[in-house]
Amino acid sequence: MIFSLCNLFSRWFEQDPECLYDSVVSCIERVCSGLDQTELAKIRGVGITNQRETTILWDRTTGKCLHNAIVWCDGRAGDIVQSLIGSRSKDELRVKDGGGEEG
Repeated sequence: MIFSLCNLFSRWFEQDPECLYDSVVSCIERVCSGLDQTELAKIRGVGITNQRETTILWDRTTGKCLHNAIVWCDGRAGDIVQSLIGSRSKDELRVKDGGGEEG
């Protein structure tokens, strides 16, 4: 499934979180429609991934999205990243982002 990107400002990339949610519901419905009750009863959980770094903020009380999904290729924090690169060693940054082990 292809999702359209919203690009309100330079380097900003967002997606409609409701479209992402609807695609998951649609997929689950298609899979479950081919299963009988015995097979359905065996389902214990569902895992969902979307390019790993796409972020959606949900309201805990209402269950509604608070903002569009911020997509992995979004560059709005680029200036912050560049200042960190200039002020920290690569090894120190790697430990902070989970890309390495603290020693």
